[in-house]
Parts: sequence; C-alpha cells; structure tokens
Amino acid sequence: MPGPLALILCALVALTGCKTFFHLDPLRSPDDFYPLAIGNRWIYQDSTGTEIEEVITDHIGEYFYNGKTRLGTAHVTTGVMQANFHKGIARSPRHLIKLPLTIGAIWTAEDLIYEVSDTKKRVQVPAGIFENCLEIRVRHRREFVTNREKGAIETYVTVTFAPGVGPVEWATRQGNRIIYRKQLLSYYLA
Repeated sequence: MPGPLALILCALVALTGCKTFFHLDPLRSPDDFYPLAIGNRWIYQDSTGTEIEEVITDHIGEYFYNGKTRLGTAHVTTGVMQANFHKGIARSPRHLIKLPLTIGAIWTAEDLIYEVSDTKKRVQVPAGIFENCLEIRVRHRREFVTNREKGAIETYVTVTFAPGVGPVEWATRQGNRIIYRKQLLSYYLA
C-alpha cells in the first residue's frame, strides 16, 4: 500500500502534469533553430548595405539546396549539417549546429573550431526581436592557438539562430569591434 507521500506526489503529478511539477523543459532540437522546407526564404542585409536572399529551391538527397549559393543544409541525428555542392555532389560536409546544445560545447571541421557560446541570447535585427536564440562562435584553428599569446586580439564569427526562424545574424568581430554584420530583414517559411 502506497504511503501518504506517494499519494500526494501522484496527485500533484496528475493535477499539474509531470513537466510542470518537475520543471522539465523539453530539450530543444537543433532542427528548431534551422527550419528546412522547399520554398523557405530569408532576406538579409549586410553591413555594406547589400541585400542577400537565401532560398531553398530544391532537395538533393538529405540536403535542402540553395542553387544560388550552392549550399545544402540537412537535419541529421547529431545536429544540422551544411555542405558545398559541386555538380550535384556534397563536398566538405560540416556541422553548423551540433549536439549537445550546451554552452561550451565544441566541435571542429577542417580548420574551424565551432563553440556554443549562448543558448538564451536575445537579439534585435530588422526582422524583429528574437528570444532564446542559439549563438555559435566560429574561429579559425590558428586564431584559437594564437590567442593564447599575451595581447593577442581575437577574430571570430558568431552566427545567431532564432528558434522556429533560422539564422538571424552573422557578425565578424575583432576583439570587441564588429567589422562585418549580416542581419535578417524578413523571412518566409513554407
């Protein structure tokens, strides 16, 4: 026969739901930060004033493809992959987002080091204000090693992904100074 504490616990769980009672938030999937479907469209403006449009126009294997940039993006069990395409063949596939989505998680691809630098970032771009964004910091392996020298100024790129929207901002920083920025102007998800 269950004790009084077990009965109270069962009643609370039944009334409030397990997630509410135990404060369990579902883990965000990397797929949430880069929605993929043919017809999805993101329009960006960079710091030079140039507008850049990225449209998913096709599907090649597991990749959703942008014919203009020749980039393919795919959801895989370990995160979000991106690859350059040449004559319909994926070249140099790399993780753009990789599990676990925890601050400090690091992975590499070729000469680049990727790091989850924020999971709750608030960002304001021309397309709006986005909460709970994922920020990935990308550095060249050489920069990572050089930065251990006293007085070195780090150069790195941050890519910010808004949940349910996709990439909303790219920024190249040199120390605390932004030297290039590309921000989301508008988007359409099919």
